[in-house]
Amino acid sequence: GNKRRAQAMEASAHVNSLAARARILRALPGQLTAAKLADPAASLAAVRALDAFCLTAADAIDANDAASRADRDAIDESSEALDRFVAHVERACEPRGGGDLASKAAAATLLGRCARDCAPRRFVTSLARWGERLQGLVKPDKSSDATVAAVAAARAMCEILRRAGAMMDVPGVRKEAATVVQRALPSILAWLDDEESDPNAASASLDFIKAALVGHPAALRPRADALERSLVRAVYSRDADAAVRDAAHSCVAMFPRIGSAPAA
Repeated sequence: GNKRRAQAMEASAHVNSLAARARILRALPGQLTAAKLADPAASLAAVRALDAFCLTAADAIDANDAASRADRDAIDESSEALDRFVAHVERACEPRGGGDLASKAAAATLLGRCARDCAPRRFVTSLARWGERLQGLVKPDKSSDATVAAVAAARAMCEILRRAGAMMDVPGVRKEAATVVQRALPSILAWLDDEESDPNAASASLDFIKAALVGHPAALRPRADALERSLVRAVYSRDADAAVRDAAHSCVAMFPRIGSAPAA
């Protein structure tokens, strides 16, 4: 019993070591082909690996603060491996690239994890690019269909907005976050207004609106009247899912954060 626990602790220490992070990150792109991303079990395993080993925070430690040269080298290797992993995920999110909607949805989820957990400097330098890539999935053409990839991209955008909301004092973050909000909002409202829309799409749209109301209310002002109409319609819709209606109520309660009354 004691020996088995000791072996488990040693194994845990190994897979969570700085050097192991770099090796896992280097291996992931080869495993995350479009076909495997489309497989729910494989994509879920990738998400769990990112979370369990804090992989997207691999470069959150400054190499100058490393305890040894080996650790410093491992941190540098992890950062380079994370660069390649993020680039792979970004390519997988390309609307006109290879892979079906399911694989793009998984890639969007992974990109959301990157936005949530990566080092602040990586987030700031990647914010505009990630927002643009996800917007390409939310509205890949003239339509605003709530595909599984579009909904996953909207949820990933929520991660961006929540992270950006805590970094508004950093130059450029406020502007880029506002761009994310304003470009995606027409599609988000279209999903909310569509009575035949999947509850997942309506739920994602309300999560997006809430993230914008909490962290970026000024970005909503140009569409304040349309936003209010959509939220009130969701609250009073007879066919609305109970969870969707509750989420709409929550957003209506926060509407005064926008700071300007809708036009009469």
